[in-house]
Amino acid sequence: VYVSNGQSLPTADGRAMGDGVYMLNADFSDTGIAGGTGHHTGGVNWSASGSVSPFRLEVGPDDSVYITDWSDGHSGLWQADPNMTAASEILDSTGRDGDGLNATHGSIADVIVSGTGAGRSILSADEDFVPAGGSAINLLRYDIGAAATFAGAPSAVFFDNTAQGNVMINSLNSIAKASDGTYWMS
Repeated sequence: VYVSNGQSLPTADGRAMGDGVYMLNADFSDTGIAGGTGHHTGGVNWSASGSVSPFRLEVGPDDSVYITDWSDGHSGLWQADPNMTAASEILDSTGRDGDGLNATHGSIADVIVSGTGAGRSILSADEDFVPAGGSAINLLRYDIGAAATFAGAPSAVFFDNTAQGNVMINSLNSIAKASDGTYWMS
């Protein structure tokens, strides 16, 4: 079980509450993985960005842990190994502004990863990225393949909020893929 915690809190129930990702067995006991019951950062300074960094997690079909960051100052998407020993940013953040936006992404609330290797694709719920002629709060697709980092505009706007009449107002969106292959967004 992977649990993200974006805010350091006082010790509760015998567990220190630091910024990062906790790895637990299904019964919430210690996994025995190096680092014990403490939080794992993958080498990323999550604490610099407030209580939404890290935000949501997804275990991809490649067994990597994908970590979203909805904060403005640290917005993005990271990929970590299953033991959280190392994490790297996989959506380029060059030129990120004070609102979390750059030429590739904005603040990311959720993510779904499909495929592996050359077929890997990322679907993100993005608060800030504005396609040409549109507005924010969109579902963006990145055909990243086996590349370590994706730079430039998303491969496609999977859901265009403007074209749908700006129905999404809250940018803390969550996305899910149903068994019939459709996607749902709250």
